[in-house]
Amino acid sequence: MQASDTTNLGPDPDGGELIDASRKNEERYFIMALARGLEVLSCFRSADKGLTNQQIAERCGLPKSTVTRRLAALEAQLGERLLLRTTRKLNLTDFGHAVL
Repeated sequence: MQASDTTNLGPDPDGGELIDASRKNEERYFIMALARGLEVLSCFRSADKGLTNQQIAERCGLPKSTVTRRLAALEAQLGERLLLRTTRKLNLTDFGHAVL
């Protein structure tokens, strides 16, 4: 391996061997995306209790606008409505119950 081949390498936190920095970034991105997905699912599960957006946001420790956006994005990814929204609370659709 030439000196230029090792410029993007760093120690592996698990084994001490050298790993490519881009691989480390991919792993970080994956972990962050997984954590965000779990966070959204946790918020979605709170909707099963017939809570308001504000109550769900408080349970999840997120701003109400973030919860609203992330739940809408989850519905868009699945291509199906998960929630029935009223001015007072959220309720799960039949599909939302099936997902849980």
